[in-house]
Amino acid sequence: MADHDYINYPALKQYINRLEAALGAEATQTNFKTISLRSGTREGYYRQLATVTISNDATIKCWPKEYAPTEQEAEGINKELKDVVAKWPRSTPATIVGAETHQSKLGVSREDWFQCLTADRKMVVWVQERRYNDHTGKKEYKPWAFFSDGEWRQMEPDEGPSFWKPNAATNCSMLMIHEGPKAARAADRIANHPDSTHPWREELASYEHWGLMSGAAAPERMDWQEVRRAGFDEVVYVCDNDTPGGEALIKVSEAYRGRMYGVKFNDEFPPAWDMADPIPKKFYNEKGLYIGPSLDDLMVPGTWGAELLYTGEKGRPVTYLRDDFKRQWKCAVEQGVFINERWPDRVYSKDQFNALAVAFTRLANTAVKLLEYEHGRVESLAYVPAQKSGTLTINGRRVFNTHKPSPIRSLAGDASPWLDFLEKLIPHPDDRHKLMKWIATLIARPDLRMGYAVLLFSEMQGTGKSTLAWILTKQVGPRNYSTPSESVITNPQYNDFAAEKRLIVCHEIYAGSSNSAYNRLKNLITEDELLVSKKYAVGYQIDNWAHILVCSNSSSPLKLSVDDRRWFVPRVTEEKKEKSYWTTLYDWLNGDGLGIIRHWAERFVQDRDNVVKPGEEAPASSAKATMVKEGFTPSERLVDDWLHTERDNGGVVVTTDLALRDLVREIIHGGRYDDKLLKPATIRKVARNAGFYISEKTTPAGEHRNAYIISNDPEIVKKTWGKVKEAQATGADIKMVSERIASDFRQKMAM
Repeated sequence: MADHDYINYPALKQYINRLEAALGAEATQTNFKTISLRSGTREGYYRQLATVTISNDATIKCWPKEYAPTEQEAEGINKELKDVVAKWPRSTPATIVGAETHQSKLGVSREDWFQCLTADRKMVVWVQERRYNDHTGKKEYKPWAFFSDGEWRQMEPDEGPSFWKPNAATNCSMLMIHEGPKAARAADRIANHPDSTHPWREELASYEHWGLMSGAAAPERMDWQEVRRAGFDEVVYVCDNDTPGGEALIKVSEAYRGRMYGVKFNDEFPPAWDMADPIPKKFYNEKGLYIGPSLDDLMVPGTWGAELLYTGEKGRPVTYLRDDFKRQWKCAVEQGVFINERWPDRVYSKDQFNALAVAFTRLANTAVKLLEYEHGRVESLAYVPAQKSGTLTINGRRVFNTHKPSPIRSLAGDASPWLDFLEKLIPHPDDRHKLMKWIATLIARPDLRMGYAVLLFSEMQGTGKSTLAWILTKQVGPRNYSTPSESVITNPQYNDFAAEKRLIVCHEIYAGSSNSAYNRLKNLITEDELLVSKKYAVGYQIDNWAHILVCSNSSSPLKLSVDDRRWFVPRVTEEKKEKSYWTTLYDWLNGDGLGIIRHWAERFVQDRDNVVKPGEEAPASSAKATMVKEGFTPSERLVDDWLHTERDNGGVVVTTDLALRDLVREIIHGGRYDDKLLKPATIRKVARNAGFYISEKTTPAGEHRNAYIISNDPEIVKKTWGKVKEAQATGADIKMVSERIASDFRQKMAM
């Protein structure tokens, strides 16, 4: 047996045997001076229960402290080791060439050889060799370290395992630590290989990638000072997708005791999945586009939260929250909710916060503890898209802005695919320009809230309505839109789908025969504030920044009133595009296209005329006029039919609102006056919807009567109004006009 083997030293052997019995563990000597006590494997992992280390002066230390040797045991071990420890070889960094020579000698492939480098990346501290057990068929990792006597040994270095790092340091200010070198190396390749098409490449490229070499079961064995010395602004630990891996974040956080976040893969990922594995196919649609979660979606809070302060007095120690933890969390007192500054758009109830925090604080009620600190409180939530996320002071109140901007970044480039798409979707140039104003204002002017919504309808599917909606959701950002169904929109009880959103997309609506959807959406369009009503939650007031886009394949999706000012309805093409067109467009969009669209919007709104102003009413359109007619009453339809018939005959139409009211009275009401008789104001709205011009002022029309002139020619309106005013027309004149109108209409209806 080797002279460093612990079983050669009775006092040390007796102590280790005692720990094995007490812990139900098996001792493994991983270095001349290190003995690990581990339990059996679980899902391929061992559990590190204790670690015994021998210092250069033969002093014995143990983690955890409660398993440290007794004073008598320590004296006996020190006595038998103090003269031999100095003779044992010490681990020392090897040259990179020397490590590669040893790799070649062992016949190990480069893919199975993981070199852990010094901080300057010039020397090799130690190596992990990956090999496959012929008996079990499973992979195993074997350590190799170079020692002062010039020998490579299958041991860890004296200081314990250090992190795997890429060969060259990056300029990244953030660090992502993976469980093991294989996943870390894969993430580094995804982030930095020029041909990488991984959907998380951009996110991964923001981090330098290190590998945790101790295994998920024993992160306390790592030298976490190495991470602190590197000075990264943010540290993220990525858990393997299995039970031990999922539990590792808590252990890693406790060992590191610094500002940290975690990545946890959900049940949609296969068991044991890590960064070296391919993205599951379920996260790609039929066009091959990635539709799965982002890394940010999978991140969770992971900062160690509490420390025990021993005052020296009798009783329990005092628990206090660590500064890193306190700075990350805020409580909005008015709503009684908690927010992590990393994810301003994620809001937790008190119970949810306590459930998240207990593993990192060991406190059943962390919420109460956080409220002891003034820094941990704000008065209320706010949603202000034009300002930065986090704590703000607005109107003298300390609030937390939950808005999180879109990750899409502006990129100069050729916008012709986008403009071509809009031209195909909205063929009419005037309608298209009005829609472009709305789109560009939504994207590039988050400080403005437009006062009208957009409705896109066509009976033909595959025209591009849903594609436009998808583009806009990407532009506002994943947390700033919702896609409620018609039933959710029309439910009067809850409106949380509109809270803290910049865009509401309803992909299908068929409410043309009912006013409920129109009235429900009307309030969302016009109200500056929302009293948020959410199931099982306390209601609260917040600014309304929602814009609404509704799509439909119905010819009558909404029942619009004749005087509606809140909906812009551009005419959508009925021409279906070929599959090849959509493939090409989405390839462009998922390349640089979304960034180019954002840049186009920013340039488009530089012209002030291309910005939708606050309070601006929805522009008119022929498609909207058609939709409004679908909801006409018989009286309104009569007025509309007469006006269109007269205009279609090619003549100049000249009439008044009172004359048309008399027409309705005679045709619809049999000459009777009653409460249901169409009002002159409604008649004028019908006329405007039909494209007719109306005088700005009334003209005398007999005793106690005044009328508005209506014509299809604005010049005629002016001239007629002036002539009637000069002649001081009488009521009899109006009656004669109405009788002629009625007579003409009856004749035309009889033909």
